[in-house]
Amino acid sequence: MRIVRYVSLSLMVLLSMHTLFSQNTVKYNDQQLFLSGGNLAWMSFANDIGPGARDFTAFGDILLQMHKHGGNALRWWLHTNGSVTPAFNDTGLVIGPGSGTIESLRKALDIAWQREIGVKLCLWSFDMLRATNSSSVVNRNLKLLNDTAYISAYINNCLIPMVDSLKRHSAIIAWEIFNEPEGMSNEFPFYADEPYHVPMSTIQRFVNRCAGAIHRRDSTALVTNGAWSFKALTDVPAPLSKIGPGFSELSAVEQQQIVTRFNQKYRLALTIDEFAAYLQRIGRMAN
Repeated sequence: MRIVRYVSLSLMVLLSMHTLFSQNTVKYNDQQLFLSGGNLAWMSFANDIGPGARDFTAFGDILLQMHKHGGNALRWWLHTNGSVTPAFNDTGLVIGPGSGTIESLRKALDIAWQREIGVKLCLWSFDMLRATNSSSVVNRNLKLLNDTAYISAYINNCLIPMVDSLKRHSAIIAWEIFNEPEGMSNEFPFYADEPYHVPMSTIQRFVNRCAGAIHRRDSTALVTNGAWSFKALTDVPAPLSKIGPGFSELSAVEQQQIVTRFNQKYRLALTIDEFAAYLQRIGRMAN
């Protein structure tokens, strides 16, 4: 029985730790790149692309500083809350990317490529349903999330033109659909006292529809979504919280065998106590 428990625990530990410790790479311009950089988020909230003048000099300086410090990747927000882009009509249907959106986005990507920085383009954020937005912004964003006709209008009139115009630009690492959309969900609201939330299933539908559209227009594109926490990534209870107590029940020999294998796999030098402490921290994160 102890052998079975030992094997199960070993597999559980190694599988659950793989993504936490392995240095995963992303395929970018025909090379496997380990992304290292920063989350610019924005220079002017929700207003970095679209109509009006843009401070490309300041944007370029930020990327140059990142490059000088060894960075190679930037995460940048685009529509964000939808107050500036895309363009909507009076009924709340998206009718286009917005004046100057594609042009300013291409200019920024050109600057990034000149500075050897790849960009992850984040389209939306949970901020689209914040009560601090105007009622018109919130109402059209609710339609955009809840009504498939409005989703289709965004995809056909804004997202696809952006992808078609910019696909295979060397500076694009990936398209990101949302920044932490769980924050506007019924299940994981960041601001529970605010009136505007949607089900996670509604958010998932929007993500899937947009991701599918991007892939159909550019089969080589990478698409991602920015999650808030491990808690919101699955509705299956995580076993991580049980690893710490289970590890402590093993004999010293069994514990050392697990830690030795783990250190060899991930090129670490953890002691048994350090490993046990880390398992406890992960257990708390999972709860």
